[in-house]
Amino acid sequence: MLIESNISDFFAGDNISFIISNDEIKSTDNVNLKVVFLNAVNPKIEITAINNNDGTWGIEKQAADTAFYGIGKYTIYYVFYNSQQGFAKQQAGERIEIKPNILNTDNYDFRTDNQKLLDVVRERIAGRLTEGMNSFSINGKSVTLMTMTELMDLEKSLVSKVEQEITEKEKADKGRTNRNKLEIRLKGLV
Repeated sequence: MLIESNISDFFAGDNISFIISNDEIKSTDNVNLKVVFLNAVNPKIEITAINNNDGTWGIEKQAADTAFYGIGKYTIYYVFYNSQQGFAKQQAGERIEIKPNILNTDNYDFRTDNQKLLDVVRERIAGRLTEGMNSFSINGKSVTLMTMTELMDLEKSLVSKVEQEITEKEKADKGRTNRNKLEIRLKGLV
């Protein structure tokens, strides 16, 4: 199955417009298409393509939508389906990069939630936060008044999570993730 598309690298915050076609499956066959962008670190991006009824599908997103896409390298998966006929077929496609919008980088914090929380915990341990601050929250993760021992245990846990996120991001940037592993077992060979 040969998929042709003009999907390419773009900046978060760009207007995007892409066309997709398939040599076996046609949009005129009442088949829908979801385009899924997968990255080891960021949440998946799932876009339902528009059926152009001419054998192709289209994706159009406005800058306001793409501005919230996580930056990084993604593998694109194409999922063709027809719910009425119970038909579904998936195929991996090309890799693209969603780049940071250079016009908005002054206000963009590139740290993960765990990195932000780790920084706050370290500030509290170092005593640089005001004594009156008994709790804080970052994207739904909150910490309330804790002893120094509890803060140090939380710091160790967050350091481990941040190191894992960095390792996953480095693997994703090189195109190596756990999703790419294939296990083969041969029976009967001595």
